[in-house]
Amino acid sequence: DGANIDMKALGEKRVSRMKLALTSARKLAGSYTLGPRGRVTAFEMKVPSDATRTAHDMAGNLRWALLHMTPTFPEEPIGQGAKWTVHEGIMQGGVHVNQLTTLQLVKLEGNRVELAIEQQQSAAKQSFQDPGLPIDKKLTLLSGMANGPLTWDLTELAPRAADLGAGILKAVEQPRTDDPTQRPVEVIIKAHRALQITAE
Repeated sequence: DGANIDMKALGEKRVSRMKLALTSARKLAGSYTLGPRGRVTAFEMKVPSDATRTAHDMAGNLRWALLHMTPTFPEEPIGQGAKWTVHEGIMQGGVHVNQLTTLQLVKLEGNRVELAIEQQQSAAKQSFQDPGLPIDKKLTLLSGMANGPLTWDLTELAPRAADLGAGILKAVEQPRTDDPTQRPVEVIIKAHRALQITAE
């Protein structure tokens, strides 16, 4: 409800799309299970049936933020300087992604921890559908990296401060909508994503 949109930066047409998407985004509902080590499982998000493509993108960004804002800790006790790696499979934009995350405990003060995060993503070739779109596509390449610091007061449900940056290279073959009998179009996407949250 408190979102502001800069019309000069986005342009009038994009602003109208964003306002429509925000209306749908306010109806998002979801749930997940947070384990004692910080692992997020059983993540579910319900997007309204009337959601626009931009609203689906917003939901995807929210999902990405929640999955990246809850680092997983080892079972054994750890202290300052500890370093560990977590390997997991996640669904991202309809694609099954292999994610390898290396975390280091930089500072420990009472219940407050500061972590350094480095992450790599990859995926096997696979068919998939973008959320909200019925068109079958084929993923031919996915390579991603993310890194940055994160601060967490362990008495709270989720971290309140982070500055994560990510870069993703993705290659997709999709059918021609004007003539499905023609050879699929290859689309190469280079994306940069940032998540910055400051504790109040």
